[in-house]
Amino acid sequence: MAQANAQIGVAKAAFFPNVLLTATGGIESLTFTDWFTWPSRFWSVGAVVAETLFDAGLRRATVQQYQSLYDVALANYRQTTLTAFQQVEDNLASLKILSEDIEQQNEAIQSAQRFLAQARARNVAGLDPFLNVLIAQVSLLV
Repeated sequence: MAQANAQIGVAKAAFFPNVLLTATGGIESLTFTDWFTWPSRFWSVGAVVAETLFDAGLRRATVQQYQSLYDVALANYRQTTLTAFQQVEDNLASLKILSEDIEQQNEAIQSAQRFLAQARARNVAGLDPFLNVLIAQVSLLV
């Protein structure tokens, strides 16, 4: 996104003239002793301004192209963000459903344990056969 936005700025900057500042300097003597004298030294400073007069709409089309690329990048970013939020919401819903399932399973286990305890007590008291204890044990294990 930041790169696409920067490219728009670069494309808009093409509408302005290019200004270059240059400077050069040197020594024009071949002997070492003459290097430190003022007449052998030279320098120059200059500015160059360049501007394209006619480009048949190239700069405007380039700006529009980069704006379109920015719009595409923005749409992709939004889609990625929405997809991430959807995945988080889906996982939160799955967590809620799984926690409810765990609660139901725990309640079923507690109920089966109570049934087994009652079946053993009734068997010890001689009211029910041992087959009822076995059925209670199977229901607890399943």
